[in-house]
Amino acid sequence: MSKRNWVRCLAAASIGVVLFGLVALAASHPGGAAVWGFFFDLVRWSFEPGAYQFDDDSRLLNGISGGLLIGWGSMMTWLSLGPIARGDGGARRAAWVAIGAWFLADSLGSILSDAPGNIVLNVGILLLFAIPLLALGRSARLARVAA
Repeated sequence: MSKRNWVRCLAAASIGVVLFGLVALAASHPGGAAVWGFFFDLVRWSFEPGAYQFDDDSRLLNGISGGLLIGWGSMMTWLSLGPIARGDGGARRAAWVAIGAWFLADSLGSILSDAPGNIVLNVGILLLFAIPLLALGRSARLARVAA
């Protein structure tokens, strides 16, 4: 696959994070709880359709989580389409640090909160970022060798 297509894959994964953040943000209002509640059913492997009613504190945390996801996804989109697309190794390393920190913290939180399904989801998301980043790193190394 071409470097351009790997950049597009990385940007698509980043935009997916933004969209997921919008779902979390929507759940800060009682009317937006259904989709976010379904996500909780998936990661806890227990399905109780329509059972989610978030209290005020949970809705606040939904909004904060949504904002963080939107911000992180926006930053990753910008890095993907800007510095990473131009071959900036520092930006690629920064993306690895951010993804690694997210994966470790989110997975630990999943273990502590008894949500094993979220770790499965995390591995999938990690791969959506890792595969293009690895390919772009390889492409950069090959370009240096050829020069």
